[in-house]
Amino acid sequence: MPNGIGTAHSTWYVSRAYYRQTVSFGGTPGEVKSSPLQLAGIVDSRRFVFTAGTFSILDFFDKNTYAGDLRQQFLNMAFLTNAAYDFAADARGYTWGLVGEYYFDDWAFRLAHIAGPKDPNQLQLNFYMLTHYGDQAELEHKHVIKGQPGAIRILGYRNHENMGSFSDAISAFQADPAKNATTCPGFNYGSDNSSAPDLCWARKPNVKMGIGVTIEQRITEDLGLFFRGMYSDGKTEVYSYTSADRSISFGALMKGFRWGREKDAIGLGYAQSWISKQHAAYLNMGGIDGFIGDGKINVKPEQVVDIYYQWHVVKSAWLSVDYQHLANPAYNADRGPVNIYGARVHFEF
Repeated sequence: MPNGIGTAHSTWYVSRAYYRQTVSFGGTPGEVKSSPLQLAGIVDSRRFVFTAGTFSILDFFDKNTYAGDLRQQFLNMAFLTNAAYDFAADARGYTWGLVGEYYFDDWAFRLAHIAGPKDPNQLQLNFYMLTHYGDQAELEHKHVIKGQPGAIRILGYRNHENMGSFSDAISAFQADPAKNATTCPGFNYGSDNSSAPDLCWARKPNVKMGIGVTIEQRITEDLGLFFRGMYSDGKTEVYSYTSADRSISFGALMKGFRWGREKDAIGLGYAQSWISKQHAAYLNMGGIDGFIGDGKINVKPEQVVDIYYQWHVVKSAWLSVDYQHLANPAYNADRGPVNIYGARVHFEF
């Protein structure tokens, strides 16, 4: 794998190191419970929080109580966040940047300016953040319906990076097919190929945008529901996350109170993703987008059903088993279906 993304030996790296400052503006004091990346304490309902350093942007944006933690919840990446959210990050999912969060009682507004990779899905970040960057904004409202908490979040992102558009790659190939047989300047996805378009010949400063919504709602003390949906423009190549240009996911999580296992949980989720017409045309001509490419595809939405059970084994350990059923993997009806079985062990100290 390029740039040491996958290695046969242990690799040490810093995932998070940041400075955080909170400025209080009054309101109602409230308790914040301890959780990963969060110390317990009392905070005012009206405050501004500034964070600078290295982190995952998903530490702040598109959070969801019932779908978002691959360590303990759904295992498929379609449930980590919106599959069409091509958030700026290195190949491990981390970035550098600035985040501002303003809380006003039940409302919150977030802005972030972060670094993307120098090349698609690579480890090296591009720190020229005045010209190459990922911006995101999110508006959140928390509510209570019949005594049960919930939240709605609207998220928009805009990446400005050196990336190729699918239409430009097709046009460049049609204008000079023989050029693809020469060495591509910069990063490409595989061997030189004179019979298919290559995004590397179309890379230039481009913009990629998307907008999505996340909803979570607790129904009873032990049952919660979630929904996500996002529409990205689908004009340019995949830079950091999945090949999806549009996506939805929804499902439910139930705690084990009803069968005497309050620290156990079971989850059921469904997700579906689409690619744009330009994206499909590029792949159908034999192009590769960094993650998928079959030479010629029978385009259909990719679908997944994910079911897991999390068993609380002892005080600080959980064992999870997971089953996934994938239809039309890689957006190709000529592939699959595929069944995937998994297991995880999670420890907390």
